[in-house]
Amino acid sequence: MSSSGGLDHSQPNCHPEPEWWEYRSERYVERTEVESQLIDWLATSSPKHPIRSLMGPPGVGKSWLMAHLPTIIRASDGNERRRFVWPVDAKRFQDPDRHSELKSELITEATRCCTDLELPGVESSSLSRTIEEVRDQLCARRSLPHPVVLIDGCDDLPDPDKVQSEYFARFYEGNADCFRMVFALRYADLLYYKLKERHEMLSCPVFSDPETDANKQMARLLNVQEEQVSLASLLPAQSHYRWNHPYINAFLLAQHRSGRKITSKTLIDCCLCLINRPQGHNGNTVVRYPPMTAEKLNMLLRLARLGEWNNMEFNVVTGSQANEEFFQGILAKTETNNYTFVDGLREILRDLVDLRERGE
Repeated sequence: MSSSGGLDHSQPNCHPEPEWWEYRSERYVERTEVESQLIDWLATSSPKHPIRSLMGPPGVGKSWLMAHLPTIIRASDGNERRRFVWPVDAKRFQDPDRHSELKSELITEATRCCTDLELPGVESSSLSRTIEEVRDQLCARRSLPHPVVLIDGCDDLPDPDKVQSEYFARFYEGNADCFRMVFALRYADLLYYKLKERHEMLSCPVFSDPETDANKQMARLLNVQEEQVSLASLLPAQSHYRWNHPYINAFLLAQHRSGRKITSKTLIDCCLCLINRPQGHNGNTVVRYPPMTAEKLNMLLRLARLGEWNNMEFNVVTGSQANEEFFQGILAKTETNNYTFVDGLREILRDLVDLRERGE
């Protein structure tokens, strides 16, 4: 970063250790509190809200938790095979070319847990109709555990209301309320009313015990013993960052592992990758959020100097640069009803402020 605040517009490598970003059960760090709340909710026979929205800022581990939930759910059932559990990416529903594979997955999982179902063939029915058939037949089997659908990727949809109404809401049409559904969301509420009226938010925060959880995460990424990881050696002295954010942890560790010193440019790249998410590990970006620019970085740093701010201070700092979509998912309300940056990003931006003031 230059003294004038210019920003290198080259696309940073957001996944410098490509294999680290794909979920692997052996690398998963337990999120005990959130997991327990979900299992207790699933064990309730008639919850007020049959849908849970797992909400949290980018990079806190929602997708990994969603990927690990089938293992957790089946373990809580004593590894019983009768519960229907279907993890699925919402983006696949908007592509008609992928509907056959979605129908096949749906039918396969339904018949795995209940072998006497009479479902239509993959080619003989639409995806909507297949959902309805699976819903009706599973809900008629009252002795089965509540079926569960786990939906990630809704933030990436250009028209989430359409997918929610045409496909997800069909699990609840008529009097059907036997399904339990979990959405992972960065910021957006569910839009379609049949889902919205049934859902309750569940927060997915950063690591609650940063020292312990970060050491677990890094040891599992590096495949070493936990005592071999030294977090203090990775960042400059007097850093504000507390190693509580899964994505930032992995990004900084990957930089360090490659032998590159963690500098202001590293932290800028980390902010770029985090704020401009979602982005696939292969570099295919879903262009939904307005991208970072030099002006916006300067704006973020001015806000970071404040720590927290009210609406008037926000308008003074941002002026005409304010953009609601740009800030979605990266701001949080404080106890005093002011605004601040979400955990992890707030500290990295503060470190950037300090580095800039020292001319580094």
